[in-house]
Amino acid sequence: MPDDLAKLQGKWLQVWYERDGVAQPIDEEAGWKPVTEIIGDRFIVSIADGSVVLEGVFKLDDTLQPKTIDWLDGAGPYASDHPILAIYELTDTSFAFCAAYDGAARPTTFETGPRRVLRRMQRVR
Repeated sequence: MPDDLAKLQGKWLQVWYERDGVAQPIDEEAGWKPVTEIIGDRFIVSIADGSVVLEGVFKLDDTLQPKTIDWLDGAGPYASDHPILAIYELTDTSFAFCAAYDGAARPTTFETGPRRVLRRMQRVR
């Protein structure tokens, strides 16, 4: 298992969300608190009540700069046959990715603007 793939395993709590250049509140009152669980090359996103809202597979390339990740949503409202192109950064305690909307070019920086999403997460211990 490549180093970043091994490091990514486990649960990650979303602490920041930005879309189209605008920071979005993490809506704790509505019971969101999204958690992404990584198991091998699979991801499962659930919210505070345990409901699974999204799941699929991903592919990392940690040899590029910036490092890339391609998400493929297999279930949920965004299920698609087209990968979501993104870049990522990863430490032992934090994971962030900046993704393009379907059909848009892969981001090259961790900034949002039209047709981009940035999510930042912290490891759940």
